[in-house]
Amino acid sequence: MSHQHDFCVQGGCVCGNLRFVLTDEPLFVQCCHCPRCRKLSGSVYGAHAIIESSKIQLLKGRPQPVRIPSNDHAGEKICCCPVCKTLLWVHLLEFGDAVSYVNLGTLDEPQAFPPAFHLHIKAKLPWVDLPQEIAHSAGDYDRQVVWPAESLKRLEALGSTFPDKWLKKILGPKPPKGTGPDLAD
Repeated sequence: MSHQHDFCVQGGCVCGNLRFVLTDEPLFVQCCHCPRCRKLSGSVYGAHAIIESSKIQLLKGRPQPVRIPSNDHAGEKICCCPVCKTLLWVHLLEFGDAVSYVNLGTLDEPQAFPPAFHLHIKAKLPWVDLPQEIAHSAGDYDRQVVWPAESLKRLEALGSTFPDKWLKKILGPKPPKGTGPDLAD
């Protein structure tokens, strides 16, 4: 992996009002075929570069955060351009604002970030073909098994910034059902 100081990938919204740069390589790049990611992306699956939010530098404009409820996740906060409403990235509440799922299509060079994994392929549309060489799972995956060791170390370093209720889910055993964070701000 590159060192933070020599990595720079820009991205932005459709209208150009909001521009940003990733200052380090993503922790992980994945494509999710769950119905939720399809709806959020407006496409056949969500393609995400997962990265520490502190490694997204705004160059122009400020995203508009919108909290959305969710039944199948801990909930999300989506960040959009306030002018054209392009969905730039998503914060899953299990990570708080510490981790961003950047939509690959918002990067100026998305081809530089091929996915390492496809998840929730049980829900994929039947006419979507997956490359044989890319790892996949029918549902979710175990981050401790799938992610590179260096990415797990970077994620662990953020542990103190995660909401307490979700720290064990991210870095260890899952919390009991019904103990997720409140969606109200």
